[in-house]
Amino acid sequence: MGASADSPRVAVYRHEHFNAAHRIHNPAMSDADNARIYGKCNNPNYHGHNYEL
Repeated sequence: MGASADSPRVAVYRHEHFNAAHRIHNPAMSDADNARIYGKCNNPNYHGHNYEL
């Protein structure tokens, strides 16, 4: 069902920004194995990402 020429139109513009952090760590494995397998995602101070939508 398409809009006809006389249908009202609405435009919404919104900009959002958010951060997310995580750490991948398996307590059943040694610290060395966790670091080798998960790399920077195993950082004890977390690994972050910034997102803009």
